[in-house]
Amino acid sequence: MDEFSLNGRQWPFTLTEGMFTGPDGRAYDMSQDDQRQALYENSILSYHARVSKAVKEVVPSMLVGEGVFVPRAVGKDYEGKHYGIRNMGRRDPRCPPKASTILNGALDFVDVHVYYTKPSTTLEESYRLDMKSTGLYSQEMQGVLKDKPYILGEFGSFKFIATTFDQARKNILKTRDLALGDNAQGYMMWTFDTFEQRCIWQAMEDEAFLKELSD
Repeated sequence: MDEFSLNGRQWPFTLTEGMFTGPDGRAYDMSQDDQRQALYENSILSYHARVSKAVKEVVPSMLVGEGVFVPRAVGKDYEGKHYGIRNMGRRDPRCPPKASTILNGALDFVDVHVYYTKPSTTLEESYRLDMKSTGLYSQEMQGVLKDKPYILGEFGSFKFIATTFDQARKNILKTRDLALGDNAQGYMMWTFDTFEQRCIWQAMEDEAFLKELSD
């Protein structure tokens, strides 16, 4: 599965009162932020539990994971104004789950997608804020990581950030090293050779880079 999210401007989050029964069979009071947030998170966990069960009934040994882009990428702050899936505004309504939420469920691992797209901060600052928004540094996540891994499942360098491949190379390697320093158990750069995606640098821009990327 890849880059799952819920639309915060669609039903049932358009409801502001009354009870709503989620896919887990529980009833949630839509006037209460904590119950709205619980509905959001528990609905995702219920979905993942069903998918994981279906997969493992066919291949019991198969690992099941989810790829997620970080909430900060679409301006979401579940610790602040968007708690309870509120205040969606007119901008991007997508609400991706935090990695810390996913790993508390039935899935075996999570892969996090992160890109440096806001030059108003340094790459390292942007990376830390992104990972904070997905719950990586929370006590909850650190406890779960003792049993389940996360990987840097997608990262790279956009050309509007790095105008030369040499700068892109430095950004990509720094992002990789930051993730490995945060105990990521692997990484996959986007992309290897999809040159038709002209807005982003490819690993095959320079074959010598492949050795650097894999070291």
